[in-house]
Amino acid sequence: MAFTDSSFTNIAVGTKLIVVEQRDRAHRNGTFISAKNGTLTIYWTTYGKNMPFSYDQIDSVKIGDSTLNEDGSLRAPKSSEEDGSLRTPESSEEDFD
Repeated sequence: MAFTDSSFTNIAVGTKLIVVEQRDRAHRNGTFISAKNGTLTIYWTTYGKNMPFSYDQIDSVKIGDSTLNEDGSLRAPKSSEEDGSLRTPESSEEDFD
């Protein structure tokens, strides 16, 4: 599935986001302007101008710590328990009688 105009229907104008491009994985920081006719437009804060992206140029869109799914829902980051990064102390030998 790819991004479409409806992927962005729940995003308010002015929402801070990061667009990750497919070509070189560049991260473009900006605020949401519009999404219509196959184009996402953000206000690119780095250069102070509007920047359009055709949907096929977009690898992913980050909003805060979440990722925008192509269906318009947000996927929260995995918790440390879900991704296996939560470590528990090694069991001591005494635990294994």
